[in-house]
Amino acid sequence: MFLDSPVGLLEIEADAAGLRRLSFCSRRKPAVSGGTSPMEERVARELRRYFEDSSWRFGFPLNLAGASRFRRRVWQALRATSAGEILTYGGLAGRLDTHPRAVGGACSSNPLPVVVPCHRVVAQSGELRGYTGPTPERGLAVKAWLLRHEGAEV
Repeated sequence: MFLDSPVGLLEIEADAAGLRRLSFCSRRKPAVSGGTSPMEERVARELRRYFEDSSWRFGFPLNLAGASRFRRRVWQALRATSAGEILTYGGLAGRLDTHPRAVGGACSSNPLPVVVPCHRVVAQSGELRGYTGPTPERGLAVKAWLLRHEGAEV
């Protein structure tokens, strides 16, 4: 299922167990697409709510089959942050008793951007670094937009 959003076209992949993947699309929505599942419809509704009100908390289940225990731990810590809260890679690593590069790796492999808010993680200097987006060039612009949407000063 595809969803037009303020940060571009998103592709939602979900099944009865939950959201599996949320992708930024650099291409146009296909003219004909398959049917949508009830879970995809639910995810789309909740994403629309988030884009209207950044304090919205997603309530649908996540299907993170295949993800390592470590990545799940990092992603859970990110989901526990509040909208507009900015973390550093080092700060989050300190909370999880790991290394900042390991946190960066977990963020870069996040299959659910926006929902698992890795956009809230910045460099120690406060510089925005590394974010998936519709294109590598647009990734940081999307990260900045999401942070501003949540009330953070960027």
